[in-house]
Amino acid sequence: MNIFSSHLKRNEILSYSKILDFSKCQKIAINIHRNHAFEPLESVITPFLHYSGLKADFTLSSYDDSLNFDKIIESDLEIIWLDISRYKSDIAEYLESRLEFLRQTSKAPILAILMDIADSKTLQNTRDFSNIVEHITHCEILCISQILQERESKQILDELKSSITGTRLSNIACLHLAQILGLRLIPSLLLPSLKAIVLDLDNTLYYGILGEDGAKSLTLTQEHKALQEKILTYKKQGFLLALASKNEEQDAKAMFELRSDFPLQWSDFDYVQVNWNPKSENLAHIAQYFNIGLDSILFIDDNPAEIENVKPTGVKTILATEPSEVLRILELFPQMRKTRINKEDSLRANDIAANAKRKELENLSQEEYFKNLQIELEFHLDDRANMVRIHELLNKTNQFIANYTRPTQEQVKSWLDSQNYVIVSIAMRDKLSDSGNIAIIVGRSFERDMGLSAEKGEIDSEKCAEARDFHNEKCKNGGSVEKKCKGAKEGITHGGLGKEVSLEIIDIVVSCRALGRRLESLMLYKAFALMSENLGVDSQRIIVHYQKGERNKPFLQTLAHLSGEDMVALESKQSIEIAQHAVDMRGLRVVVR
Repeated sequence: MNIFSSHLKRNEILSYSKILDFSKCQKIAINIHRNHAFEPLESVITPFLHYSGLKADFTLSSYDDSLNFDKIIESDLEIIWLDISRYKSDIAEYLESRLEFLRQTSKAPILAILMDIADSKTLQNTRDFSNIVEHITHCEILCISQILQERESKQILDELKSSITGTRLSNIACLHLAQILGLRLIPSLLLPSLKAIVLDLDNTLYYGILGEDGAKSLTLTQEHKALQEKILTYKKQGFLLALASKNEEQDAKAMFELRSDFPLQWSDFDYVQVNWNPKSENLAHIAQYFNIGLDSILFIDDNPAEIENVKPTGVKTILATEPSEVLRILELFPQMRKTRINKEDSLRANDIAANAKRKELENLSQEEYFKNLQIELEFHLDDRANMVRIHELLNKTNQFIANYTRPTQEQVKSWLDSQNYVIVSIAMRDKLSDSGNIAIIVGRSFERDMGLSAEKGEIDSEKCAEARDFHNEKCKNGGSVEKKCKGAKEGITHGGLGKEVSLEIIDIVVSCRALGRRLESLMLYKAFALMSENLGVDSQRIIVHYQKGERNKPFLQTLAHLSGEDMVALESKQSIEIAQHAVDMRGLRVVVR
């Protein structure tokens, strides 16, 4: 089955669903809050989610125009599925209030999909609903007239069968909505974006073969031009661009110099592998240069054999049969839709290009290296203005990551609001480039029982946590020696010799762009010190929670250095104590905000 087909058939989809292997798919739970039927989509969405690496368990509400959200269960995504023709007046204000309520109830991302087509000739509501959710974290509203804008409204509706199907949507509309939800929308809310696009040249970006036809004879159709313009749009969104083509590099470079009619130019590519080596080898070099995983790359090539040869590497692929088809697939392709563009997206390419110059200084001493590059580290504590970037880094980082918490934006917000937690974000810049926010460390305070009793007392557990699970309603204080915890900001203190306030690290992530600059250990020790001070921590022993993942060897190597444990011993554990100590920051400019 062609998962990207524009001519979907329900029977074919249902048959294909029966032979799928979900062993490597991430399981997700999705709540559907609705006032018309979602079942026509649920029954066919499985293959599209499977292609995205997801397997969904849907929980459907009863039909409810009032959106009471009865019996909400924990989920990874909340979908509001409304036919707004069922309301007599503009529902914007009421919808806003219900979304605010749901946001307070659930920490999962929220996607509201509104059936806004009243009949075959008119729209129910042409207003832009997006402004009503600007203040609601991780919440998005889309109208079906927008999602299916290439189709006429008469193709979208089937009023005659609505009493049977439970929805005014036609079978064709349901199939394509399932495709768009499963490939494009749901992955964009739950999975990190891909990081790089790698392009072939001949018969991909134009018609013709450079080595045989010559640069002047290559044909740039309007469709090829549109494809190149689309690739440039992705570059502006922060995707890295690279070439992997079997040609002579000097010929390829001369072609771009000659063909000023090409929207894409040589300088737009962040790395080039134009040679006669196997494409799989070139893709490996590109991934290494960008310091990303092969599974973060989308490779577009017109040669079916090349596509099949690189698939075992984990690279995502599109077979470039026609430029118009590539454009259509790109609009659907999982992890190519970004819900937000941040500062770091625009900085990424320059930062990676500067790495080559940084490598030239590797033989310098640490202090000389820092001074020469004029490296500045900026530490922020509980930086609410950068909540989106904090969430993004915690969810997209794969190499230098400790505990794979993968929190929602609402979970990040709850950490920022909690008195027991602190989040340190670290920005970095040097004379070559501004890297932006490159590291996040999440920690919390907890009381360690030292084996001695304490006098009775009661404290609100929201301001003081006795145990790691933070579910106790009370804790005890008293004694002759006063020990401050986070609650001390509210005038609460702990005394007694039986307890000490300790620091527990929930997760650590460092962007792959920042690795290899001799900063990992220094950043972590400095962050731990700032967190301990902020939380009123007494203990010099820090508990770090972690997991062994598929690709987090860089983190485990740093943890081995910090703890003195060997890699084999670390891989058998899930938490470890390390000692806090001062570090040599000479040569660095350090700013704390």
